[in-house]
Amino acid sequence: MAKSEKELAPDFHNRIREARTAKGWDQREFARRMNERLNIVQRTENGNRPTDDLIKKIEKVLDVRLFVDAESANARPISTSDTRNMTIGDAYDDLLSRRD
Repeated sequence: MAKSEKELAPDFHNRIREARTAKGWDQREFARRMNERLNIVQRTENGNRPTDDLIKKIEKVLDVRLFVDAESANARPISTSDTRNMTIGDAYDDLLSRRD
């Protein structure tokens, strides 16, 4: 996975709401400052994913970070009880055990 891959934060709507309220704006004022309709702000704060262009606009107006580094859904930490490192065989055994 490339280092530059970004994705929308899963809690983007909470980040937006918190940044907006920290500025003392209600939804109507926020929509006015972004030159967007109120229902767009309401839907976004309810968790509906906005367009990338709107996300960038929100980031700029609120000075908040909504795009975060992408994480692989298949990545998980692996630990073993002994001090030796995991081998390919260990990984293969782990994969086979998940198929059962």
